Parts: sequence; structure tokens; C-alpha cells
Amino acid sequence: MVKVRNKLRYWRHQCQMDQNDFAEFLGINYSQYNRMEKHPEKYNPNKDTTWTMWLRLKEKFPDIHIEDLWEEYGD
Repeated sequence: MVKVRNKLRYWRHQCQMDQNDFAEFLGINYSQYNRMEKHPEKYNPNKDTTWTMWLRLKEKFPDIHIEDLWEEYGD
């Protein structure tokens, strides 16, 4: 889970966004994003949320794979 948290931070910094703006970009609310980045061991988004995040990230990072998120967050 730490690996995904670090990836989220990396992608957010690459987009030069704060957590609130990045959450909006991902199509999720700020509290959801904050939990994923700060406390991934306590929060697992569902499949729909993971899919939504991946689709949005793919817009900025075409080489991203769903496994980059799914391996940690998937059911």
C-alpha cells in the first residue's frame, strides 16, 4: 500500500496539484484522496473508484497500467 501512496504523491506532484485539485482531477472527493495518500493501510477504494482514477490518470500518463493501482487496491 505504501507503494501506491508514493505513486499517488508522485503523479500529483508531476501534475503540480495540491491534494484537493488532484482529487477533483481524479473524479473523487478530497477526503477519499486524502485517506488513500495518508492512510492507505486503512482505506481501500472500491473497483469503480479505482477504475475512475486510472482512466483520469491515463489522460496525463499514457504509459500507466491499471495494475499500478489495482495490485494494491483491487478486490
